[in-house]
Amino acid sequence: MNGRPPMNPMNQPLIYAHAAESPTEPLVTPEGSPVWPITSQDHLDALTDAVGNLGGTVTMPRRVIRGTGVHRPRRSGEVFAIAESVHEFAKLYAHLTERASVKRASVKARDDVARHRKMEILIGLYSDLEPKFVDNCYDQKSRTVPGIICASSGAALLPRILTRAATLAIRTPPPHSRIDFWPAARRFKSATGPTRDQVIGALTQGAGVLTLATHGDGIDALLLPELTLCPAVEWVRPLVDTTVAPRCARTGYCHRQDLRFEEALAQQRLLTPRAISARVLIAYACWGILPSQYAIAPSWGFGGELLASQRIGALITTRKLEFMMLSVLDELAKSIANGTPLGRAVQQFNRSSAASRVGHKLYLFGDPQFSLMSENGPASTVRRPQKSEARAKIGATASSLESNGHLSFLRAFLELVLSGSFCDIRR
Repeated sequence: MNGRPPMNPMNQPLIYAHAAESPTEPLVTPEGSPVWPITSQDHLDALTDAVGNLGGTVTMPRRVIRGTGVHRPRRSGEVFAIAESVHEFAKLYAHLTERASVKRASVKARDDVARHRKMEILIGLYSDLEPKFVDNCYDQKSRTVPGIICASSGAALLPRILTRAATLAIRTPPPHSRIDFWPAARRFKSATGPTRDQVIGALTQGAGVLTLATHGDGIDALLLPELTLCPAVEWVRPLVDTTVAPRCARTGYCHRQDLRFEEALAQQRLLTPRAISARVLIAYACWGILPSQYAIAPSWGFGGELLASQRIGALITTRKLEFMMLSVLDELAKSIANGTPLGRAVQQFNRSSAASRVGHKLYLFGDPQFSLMSENGPASTVRRPQKSEARAKIGATASSLESNGHLSFLRAFLELVLSGSFCDIRR
């Protein structure tokens, strides 16, 4: 259509319409802009929360055109449905993000799909994300890694499609450009560590990019000795099926806090992952998202709750046991805060000599074209002095690890975990 307006400028509200016929029906305004289809109050609430966290608003267009797609795709890259059951969801995502085409990734053709240079988005269920297939997709020599959009079921996938697509439609500067919380750096002593309230405030105030570097086992993650990031707060009780549940769910005992769940909850020692708020969250901990073939179902982990949260625009995390490289993490966060699209920033991290040397890899759960921008250009990073003692030691440790190989890395990593009580919040 002629005279079509440009992509959503700063602070323009996201538009939506109720689609009674189908939740994946492509809708457009008379000018040709995509419209978010809404079929339930829950989906509307999820979209409203997500858009509000991005600094935008939701409104109703005066008129919509049904049964048509975007006439002029504005974005490059292709969307891949990695199972036939999610093909309609993939078509909806391509429509909402104004991409041209959708491809099916059959089981037999997955090796070919993994080598596809134009692949930007992978859409599927947790059970579709076979580790070898995902790794092959991430090993390609392209400028960007593919973004993954997944859920445990089709019903859970639909609101995730709507909210992830909104990250490209809303453009507002974040209230805080960058916040770092690194319990993994706690070997470096400090006279006064952060309080529980300070930690919760830092994690929930809505940073542009929030980095959390800590110890995790896929189920929960360390924040403070008296505070654990734990999805148990969201578990519906009584627990019915615990066949693939972690031990704590079966016994009702929190090993991280050394208390029964009832006591840990009463003392407010468990922080739900859904409380965390950020445009981009880098959850730098082992087993950030549990693989579908793991002994424990991914839905039990803290990563599953992070993916389900409308307060997080995109998640960058791990899918296996990893070694911490805080100096490289700092470069990744700096790149994202300065406006580099997420797919390119993660690719640069994964291709860095430090990450390549130890087989380290991060994965993007969100859109690779999502980037942080302020009204006057790239978001600025507010940091404490670069030459602080803790900072210097982190850099020296990283350099030593990179030069001395895996055994030295393992030794230093264990020292990080076992020594000291310092938790570092940096802004």
